[in-house]
Amino acid sequence: IFATRPGYHEHQSRIRLLHRDAAQGSALSAELEESPSLALMTFFLSAVPPQHQRACLEGAWEALRPGGWLLFRDHGLYDKCMLRSSKRLHGDDDVHVRADGTLATYFSVEKVEGLLPADRWVVQECRYATARQVNRKSGQVIKRVFVHARAQKKLPVAEEGGGAA
Repeated sequence: IFATRPGYHEHQSRIRLLHRDAAQGSALSAELEESPSLALMTFFLSAVPPQHQRACLEGAWEALRPGGWLLFRDHGLYDKCMLRSSKRLHGDDDVHVRADGTLATYFSVEKVEGLLPADRWVVQECRYATARQVNRKSGQVIKRVFVHARAQKKLPVAEEGGGAA
């Protein structure tokens, strides 16, 4: 959608849009002329089967330049949508199947932190973010819960004896 907007010209833009199946683990970094400084994952990982979530984050890590940022926001535990849903996937309380057959994973802060290993990422922030949505017609208040995280790809450690004295 973004690429079809008037005024967007890939060869003139600092933004490069790539469409990939992140769960397949394709070598995204090989397709890039230079590594990006930012990876944005908003309401993306929750739709990925749990067994492929780590691979998606691994792909982002591989593509990012050292010191690059991962910005993450997705559905949190006990979000109103989770509480309304009764179809859990194979007994997993955090993974639900929507009416249209798509997955919805509801994350805890601890689960997101566990998907970002400390030897690769510096998690600057990982917290719950809440919002209240009000249906103006009915007056119904819907309490939303999200997990918001900012993580930085670790800089390479200088080799011993290789630096200036």
